[in-house]
Amino acid sequence: MHDVYDVIIIGGGVSGLTLAYALKDDFDVCLVEGNGIGGKILTANIYGRNVELGPEEIIRTKQVEELVKDLGLADRIVEPRTTSFSVIRDGKFFFVPPGVAGGVFRPSLQLLRSVLDGLFDLSTLISILREPFKDLTVSQDVSVKELFAAIYGEGFVKDFFEAVAGGIYAGDLSEMSSEVYFPYILQIKKNGGSVLRNLLKKKLGFELFSVYGGINLLVSKLRERISARADIVYAYARNVEAEHESYIISNGGRICRGRTLALMVPPYQAPFVQGYHDELMRARNYIKSSNVAVVVEMYPEMPPHYREISGALTFPQVYGVSGLTYYDTKWSISSSDGLYTVKYFVPFSSSLDEDAVLKRVGMFRDKVLGIRRPLHSVVKIWMEAMPSYAVGSRMALDEIGKNAMRRGIFLGGPWMLSTGIASSIGNAIKLSSSIKRYLNKSSADQDAGRI
Repeated sequence: MHDVYDVIIIGGGVSGLTLAYALKDDFDVCLVEGNGIGGKILTANIYGRNVELGPEEIIRTKQVEELVKDLGLADRIVEPRTTSFSVIRDGKFFFVPPGVAGGVFRPSLQLLRSVLDGLFDLSTLISILREPFKDLTVSQDVSVKELFAAIYGEGFVKDFFEAVAGGIYAGDLSEMSSEVYFPYILQIKKNGGSVLRNLLKKKLGFELFSVYGGINLLVSKLRERISARADIVYAYARNVEAEHESYIISNGGRICRGRTLALMVPPYQAPFVQGYHDELMRARNYIKSSNVAVVVEMYPEMPPHYREISGALTFPQVYGVSGLTYYDTKWSISSSDGLYTVKYFVPFSSSLDEDAVLKRVGMFRDKVLGIRRPLHSVVKIWMEAMPSYAVGSRMALDEIGKNAMRRGIFLGGPWMLSTGIASSIGNAIKLSSSIKRYLNKSSADQDAGRI
C-alpha cells in the first residue's frame, strides 16, 4: 500500500476496471470496490451451461477490439447466430429485421415480410416511407419518444418502439435522452438529413459479439492484469475528505489517500464528497435508475419457436414482462448440450421479490408462450440496473464533469453517459487521457515551483 496514490478509483465495474488498466503502467493506482468486481457483468454456470445474468453482448468498436486483443481473448470472440428478433402483440410473434431496433430501416425482403405480416399498420408504414421526404430539423436534445414520433409517426412509437425500448432499457421513452441513446439519429435530424439517405451513404448500426465462456472472462482478465501493477481494496467508500491537495477515502476508518479521485459509480451510489457533494448530486436529475429482474429457465427439451426466433421484446403491460430472449439460438458461449435456455427481463419501479418475479414470468409463460414449467429457474434482481438519462443530460453532466476536473475529481461510468459495455470501455479510456494530462501537468508545475 502507498501512503499517497496518484489515482483512487471508486467502483470496480467495467468502467473502473478499464480505467485502472489504462493507468496502471504510468501511475500508482488504487481501485476501491465494495459490491464485487465486475459490476453488472455476471456469468453463471447452470447445469454445466454458461449463462449471462447481466449483459449478454458487446458492441464492436475499435477500442473494445484492442482491449480484447490485449487481454488475450481475441480467439474467444463469438458472433451472434442472428441479429433479428420479434415483438409479441396479442399473442402473436412479429418478426423484426436487423437495424429497426436502432431506428434504421434497410429496404429488404425481411422488412417486406414483416410489413406483410402486419408488424406496422398502413398509416405507420406510410409515415416510415415518407421519412426521406419529411422536412424535419431538430435543434436540440429531445426525448426518444418525441424524436421517433416526429420521424416515423405516433403509431411507430405506440405499437412498436415502446416495446423495444421497454425490453432493452426498461426506461420511459418520454424521459430518455435522444442525445444519449440515439445520437446518430439525432445528429442526422439536427442537420436536416434523412436516416435512409445516410444509410445508403454509409453503414448505420452496430456489430455485436460475445465471449465464449462468458463475458465474465473479460472481468477476470482485467482484474488479473490490474492486480499485478495496482492495488485493489475490497471496501465500501462512504466518505471523501479533501486535505492538502489530496483526497482521503474512508468508511469509518481511513481506506486510502490519493492525489486524484475517479468516481466510476452512479450518483446514487457515490460516497459523500466533502465540499462538492451538492453539485455532484445534481446529476440525480439526469441519471435515473431502472430496476430489472433477470430470470433464466432451463429446459431438457426444445421450447416452441426456439429455432425461429432469437429474441422477443414484449409490451411491459403483458404481465410486467418486457423482454424475452431465446438465449442459445443467438449466442453460443457454452459447449454444454442437451439443455435449452430461455431468459426473461422484468422491469419494475417498486419492491419486487423473487416469488413475485417468478409469478409474473409464470403467467407470461403459461398464457402467452404456452411453455410448460422449466427444469430449473434462476432469478437475479438488479437494483439500479440500467441508468436512464433524462433529456438535457449530456450538457448538464459535461458541465458537472468539467467543474469536478478542476479539483482533481474525475467522473466516469454513468456520469459519462455509459449505456453498455462498449461505451463504458471507450469512455474510461478517454477519461484516462484526461487524468494523465492532469497529473503530468501537476507534476510539471511542482517541478517549475522548485526551480
